[in-house]
Amino acid sequence: MLFAFASAYAFANYIDPEQYGAYKYMLSIFGIASIATLLYMSTAITEGVSQNKTGIFKDALMVRFKWGLFGSLFLAITGIYYLSQSNTEFGITFLLLALVVPFHSPLTEWTSYLAGKKKFYLTAKLNIITTITIVSSTIFSLILFQNTYLTLTIFILSHILSHVGVTRWIQNTFGDLFIGIRAPESLQFGKKLSFTKVYGNLTRQLDTIVLWHFTGPAALAYYAFADSLTKPFNLLSKSIVKLAEPVYFNKTTPEIKSGVTKKIFIGIFVLIPFVLLLVITVQFIFEFFFPQYLESIAYVQVLVLLLLLAPTKLLSVGLYTRKNKAPTYIINIVSPTIHLISLFSLVLLYGVWGVVLTRVVDQFWGIAASYYYFRKI
Repeated sequence: MLFAFASAYAFANYIDPEQYGAYKYMLSIFGIASIATLLYMSTAITEGVSQNKTGIFKDALMVRFKWGLFGSLFLAITGIYYLSQSNTEFGITFLLLALVVPFHSPLTEWTSYLAGKKKFYLTAKLNIITTITIVSSTIFSLILFQNTYLTLTIFILSHILSHVGVTRWIQNTFGDLFIGIRAPESLQFGKKLSFTKVYGNLTRQLDTIVLWHFTGPAALAYYAFADSLTKPFNLLSKSIVKLAEPVYFNKTTPEIKSGVTKKIFIGIFVLIPFVLLLVITVQFIFEFFFPQYLESIAYVQVLVLLLLLAPTKLLSVGLYTRKNKAPTYIINIVSPTIHLISLFSLVLLYGVWGVVLTRVVDQFWGIAASYYYFRKI
C-alpha cells in the first residue's frame, strides 16, 4: 500500500494529468497484448506443484512464452500504425514493448510455484522486494526524466529483471523449479481456463481505451488515478483468496461448500470498519497529497466500497477448482458481454462515471452468477 501511495504521489507531482492518461492508455494496450501469454496458467502451476508435480512449472512457462509471441505481433502492428500516423512517441514505445511482452507476465509464475508449496510468508517477502525494485525504478525515472514513454519502458524492464532475479534465487534455493514430475492434465486445464478468460480479460482492458477515445486523456487520468490507489487493496484481496486454491484443489466438494458462506460473511464483517475509514479519510488525503486530482475523490470512495465484496471471490475459486466446465464457460462469456454493454452505454451517458457504474454492475452480476452455480456443484 505504501509503495502504491509513493508511486501515486510521484505521478501526481511530476507529470500532468494528460501525460498520466497517455501512460495508462499505453499500459492498457500492453495489457491486451499480455493476454496472449495465457494469464491463467498460474492456476495450473499451483495445482501441479501442490501435488508435487513441479515439472509443470517449466512446461507452463514455455507455453506462455510461445503464445506471448502473438502479443509481440499485436504490439508491433500497433507501433507501426502509430508511426504511420506520425505519432513517433507511441510508435517507438510500442515497438520496444513488443520485444518484452512474452516475458513480462510469465516471469511472475514463481508466485504460483510458491503458492503450490504453501510458502506464503516467503511469497510475501519476495513480493515486497520486487515491488520496492519496480516502484523505486519508476519513481526515479519520473523524477529524473519526467517523460511518460521512458517511464513506461523502465517500469516494464524493472518488472522483468526483478522477477528474473527472484526466479533464479528460487531455483537455487529449492532446486526443483525446472525439473520434476510433469502434469499434462493440469497444463491442459490451465490452457482451457486461459482461453475461456480471453474475452473477459480483453473487455476489462477496454475501460481505459474507451475513456481515452470518448472522454480524453485528462478525464481518463482522473479515473485511472482513483483506480491505481484502490488497485493494491484489490490485489491484496485476490492474493488472500488465492491462498484457498491449493487447499480447495485437495478438498472434496462437500468440504468446500460447508465452509465458504461462513468465511465470506466473516470476511465482509472484518472489512467493514477498514472500508468505512478509507471512505471517510480519502477527502483529506487528496486535499493534502493530491490536490491536482480532487475530481478523483468520489470515484475512489465508490471503488473502495466495492472492496466489501472481495470475500465473495471464494465462490468462483470453489467453482473452477472443481473444474466444472459449463458454469465457468457460461460466466466467462456472459459476464464480459454484460460488461461491454454497460461500458459503452453508460460511458456515452455519464462519461467517467459510466466506467465506475460498470464496475458496480460487474461485481453484483459476478456474485449472483457465481452463487447460483456454486449451489449446484
